[in-house]
This record gives sequence, C-alpha cells and structure tokens, in this order.
Amino acid sequence: MLVVNLAHAVPVCTVSDIVYRGDGTPAQGTLVISWPAFTSAENKAVAAGSMSVAIGAGGAVTLALVPNEGGDPANTYYKVVYKLNDGSTSIEYWSVPNVIATTISAIRSKIVPANVAMQVASRQYVDTAIAGNIGNAVKIHGRDIDPAAPTASGDKLVWNTAAARFKTQSNPWIDVRDYGADCNFNTSSDTALADALAAATN
Repeated sequence: MLVVNLAHAVPVCTVSDIVYRGDGTPAQGTLVISWPAFTSAENKAVAAGSMSVAIGAGGAVTLALVPNEGGDPANTYYKVVYKLNDGSTSIEYWSVPNVIATTISAIRSKIVPANVAMQVASRQYVDTAIAGNIGNAVKIHGRDIDPAAPTASGDKLVWNTAAARFKTQSNPWIDVRDYGADCNFNTSSDTALADALAAATN
C-alpha cells in the first residue's frame, strides 16, 4: 500500500539513487522526464507532462512519480533523458511500481517500449505477404509488383515495361556477350545489345 504524500493529490513512489558515469565518478547534470497521459492503478487520471530534475551532489537523484505500472493504457513508460554536464545524453524508460520507494536501477525497462522499438520485417515475412496478396494491389513506389513470383536470396525487382509491373530477376547482371555482342568493336553489336536489353526487361 502506498503512503500519500500530503504535497501530492495521488499516491507517489519516491525514486532515489546515485547516478555514476562510466568512469565511476558521480554524474552531474539534469534528468528530463516526460510521460503520456495515463490512468494509474489507483484509478487516478494523470495528465501528460514533463519535468526536469537536477542531479545533486555526488550524483544523487531523488524525485516522486505516480506509479505507471498496472495503469491504463498498459505498458505506459516514463521517458528519461540524461543530459550530463559533459554534453552527453542518453535515453531510458522507467516503469514505476506501486511501492513507497524504489531505485533507478530497479525501474529501468529491460525492453524498449513497443511504440519506440524499430519494426523489422524478415525476407520470409515480406515474400509470404506478397504471395498472399495475389490479385490484390501490391505496389512499390506506386507501381504493381508481380505477387506470383516471390523473390529469393540474391534476386532483385526490376520494372518490366511490357508487363507494367515489377518482376524478379535472379541475376542482376546480363552479359551482353551471351547475346552475341562483340566487345572488341570489330562488328556491330546493335542486335545483340537490343536482345540483351529485351531479356533484361522480361
């Protein structure tokens, strides 16, 4: 159960810790803390906002925050930007529990919140998504691609003017000599070049 600080209208958790630099000396600077609007587990509405907290002598940090753990929406985090006096900055996310007091090391998020995490799609996922969209409008830069031909490793998509869509091409290089081009310029290679270009777009 939380103790209600008379200076606060809702229960808060006191966060206290010592912040160090990588070289082991106490940090100096400021924490800039921001948060989205949320409803606490105690059913108290918390407006979105921000605050700055100076890192005290010897790297000491003490501040009070409304617990966001168990609140609504779920997975709401405090975003904390460390602005140290040497010019360095770093960002971390805090999930504050429903307790009277805690430390920074105890509330640092072990994962990056989903709303800030980089979303990565695997090649298999993209190919499956494309294959599953046969007959639907699948486009790259506003142009249709051929959903019936999922790409393989090393393939590239090339624009096929005749088909008016992107198609896969296994080998990004076409050797014009395979089409009869004379690279010594002894004879005309116009026909061979035209055939190579036609092959590249089909």
